[in-house]
This record gives sequence, structure tokens and C-alpha cells, in this order.
Amino acid sequence: MKNLFLPFLAVALFFCACNKSNQFKVTLNLNNADNQPVYLCKSVDGESVCIDSATIVNGQAVLKADKDDPQMEYVLKFDLSDGCGVYPFLPENHDMTFTGDFGNMPCWKVEGSPAMDIIMAYHEESMRLYDEKILSLYMEIANAEGDTAKIAEVESRLQPLMKEFYGYQANFIREHSDSYVSHYMLDMFKWDLDIDTVKALAAGFTSESVYSKKVQKYIEHPESEVRECVMVSD
Repeated sequence: MKNLFLPFLAVALFFCACNKSNQFKVTLNLNNADNQPVYLCKSVDGESVCIDSATIVNGQAVLKADKDDPQMEYVLKFDLSDGCGVYPFLPENHDMTFTGDFGNMPCWKVEGSPAMDIIMAYHEESMRLYDEKILSLYMEIANAEGDTAKIAEVESRLQPLMKEFYGYQANFIREHSDSYVSHYMLDMFKWDLDIDTVKALAAGFTSESVYSKKVQKYIEHPESEVRECVMVSD
């Protein structure tokens, strides 16, 4: 009886190993996030579907997903009162780790995916060159409290900086036109850029993806697109 059991045990262990290899993990190491629920979602037939959930305990949580199209976008969703607690990412079926402070999503360290390495390089450079300056000017406008002359003066400084920032976005996409990541980034930034720039950048793509198709749909019918709330955008 013992000898008959061993082959079945070996088969069971084999299938367990196969099942594990067909999944990837998303590990969160976040300060100030205890008892915060988190959901791992992906798009299925145009609908956001939750595929795993957890509660952050002692700053940590682990979510799992079956491996799928390596170009698929996944989203971490959090229950926040402003309804905008989302973090989109491209795991490419790799184990992922998110590290940082829960209240400062743009500064999270994201590890595990080559695609996210490209995206995070963009965000780090953007933050260094533009984000603090732009935020400071917006704060000046908010604090002007109806002082039209002051607001006009601040806007005169903000406009050329925003133009330079949008140029930086476009250049980054252009420099990575051989990667589907550039399709993804243009799909995220298309509302920031004028339609002629979007057309020119899309024309430079050397391959096709679900994101390049979304960009093309936007080019054809820009009025039908609704901007999504994404916390990691600039």
C-alpha cells in the first residue's frame, strides 16, 4: 500500500509545482497602510475584474494572479474616500514588489518588471525636473484667492513649464517607440498632448498592441474618450 501511494504523491507534487509556476505574486511593503484593503484587478472584455484581494497587516500583503498576456495591465485598487486610489502597472507575469509610504504613491519603489523599469525611470526623471516646480506654481494659484493679477502672473510662469513638460513626455515616448511600453504610456498621456502630437507619436510605433489600438481609437474619436483617475500620473 505504501509503494502504491508514492507515485500518486509524486504526481500531486508535480501538479502543485505546475500550478505555482503558472502564477505571479504582487508583494506590498507599505508604511502607514495597516488594515487597508487592497484589490488586484485586470481588464476582462473591457471590464475591471478583481482577481485577488488582501488586507495589509504590519505593512505587508501578498496578492496572486494567474499568468496571462505579458502585456496586460493590472491595477492595485484601494478603498479611499476620494475614489481615486488606483495604481496601474505592467507586471509582464513577473513577481512584483511595491515598497514605500501608502500616502505617497508616486514615490513607491516598484521592482520585478522590465516594463515598469522603463515607466519608473520616466517618473523619477519627471519628478526631478518638473513635478515639484509645477505643484509649487499650482499652490501659488490656489493661495492667490481671487487675486486675478497674481493668478495671471503665476500662469505666465506655469504655461511655458507645462509646455516643456509635455515635450518631455513626448520625447520619452518617441525614444522608446520600439517597445509596447511606449504605446501604453501614450495611451495614459494622450489627454495631455495635442491631437497632432498624438498622431505623430503613434505613427512612429514599429509594432502593434492593445494600447496602440486604444490610441488609434482616440485619434479617430477623441470626444468619446473619458479620462480615468490615476494616482501615479503627474
